[in-house]
Formats: sequence, structure tokens, C-alpha cells
Amino acid sequence: MGSAQRRLGTAVLQHGSLLLRANGDVGPQARHPGLEDLDEAAARWPPRELVESWLGGVATALGGRLEFQPLPFRSGREERITRGAIRFAEPTWTARR
Repeated sequence: MGSAQRRLGTAVLQHGSLLLRANGDVGPQARHPGLEDLDEAAARWPPRELVESWLGGVATALGGRLEFQPLPFRSGREERITRGAIRFAEPTWTARR
């Protein structure tokens, strides 16, 4: 899993990527034992149940709890999100190292 995490108060923003299946070009010495291809495992779960199970595991690993909200995350936060995102449109942000 490639990922990044940011904590803001009691909230955690987690984003990243998950491999759906192993790369056949990678030798066994570079693979992690016990991992299952997610595309095959996911096919056995209803999508909502799969998402809830995954998110619950992330919350547990972080020592938190999963809370479902009735409104979209952006609801009531549009202006703050827009102000915070402005920096990502700047060439200096994109070109930084």
C-alpha cells in the first residue's frame, strides 16, 4: 500500500493506493507473505460491506472508531476546502521537492 496520512485534531485523512493483484514480474523475494489478491477477495463481498470492513480496520488500527455521517464531507465546508486547496494550483507547490 502506498499512502499518506494527515491528522487534524481528532480526524485522520488517509489516502493512498492498494494493489488489486500481485505483479507477476516481481519475484517472490519482493512479495509479502500472506497477502491475497484484492480483486479476487473483493469479488466475494458486497461493495458496501467491503468498504465498511476496510474502513473499520483502518479506524481500529489507528485507535479510533468509524462514524458514518448522513451528509457529504463537503457539506458546510466548501469555502474552507476551497481556501485550503488554492496552494495546490500554484506551480511552486507542484514543482517543490
